[in-house]
Amino acid sequence: MVRAGRLGEVEQGHELAHAHLPGVLAQDVDELDADRVAEGLGDRGHPDRVVALDIGIHDRLAARLAGGATPTPELRKLWLTTRLLGLRIRRPDAFAGAYEPLPAGDDVVAYRRGGEVVVAVGTRPDLPAGSLDGVQGRWRDVLSGDERRLPLRVPLAELLDEYGIAVLERS
Repeated sequence: MVRAGRLGEVEQGHELAHAHLPGVLAQDVDELDADRVAEGLGDRGHPDRVVALDIGIHDRLAARLAGGATPTPELRKLWLTTRLLGLRIRRPDAFAGAYEPLPAGDDVVAYRRGGEVVVAVGTRPDLPAGSLDGVQGRWRDVLSGDERRLPLRVPLAELLDEYGIAVLERS
């Protein structure tokens, strides 16, 4: 398994946390807009020069991703946010439920929400050793769309994706 750089993992975990915190959904200045402004402003940006932003770009990019386009590294954050918002829409009761910590070792934060959603995030750049306990049953991987039947104890190497995260919904 190829692991992403530490910054990518931290960013993905941060985005995952934003979408799962109770009642919180942050709107960050998107990197795409920041890059477009920087390009339009030239060398390190110039405060006297104004550039019009393409406000519809987010809608077009989200439509491309919804159509099944593979997310590029630049679109990964938008893709992840779209997947997580879809999960919140499909499973509102899960997000009204409590957080139930799941045993997964020192290098992973893992919890269940409302009995219907499981989230696991690696906190180190290396693939965590060990396993996640207490997740037996049929689950749908929210990020890949795959259906999975998990045992009582599942190895983290089989559960986490290349960014060190897993989001599952009961199927």
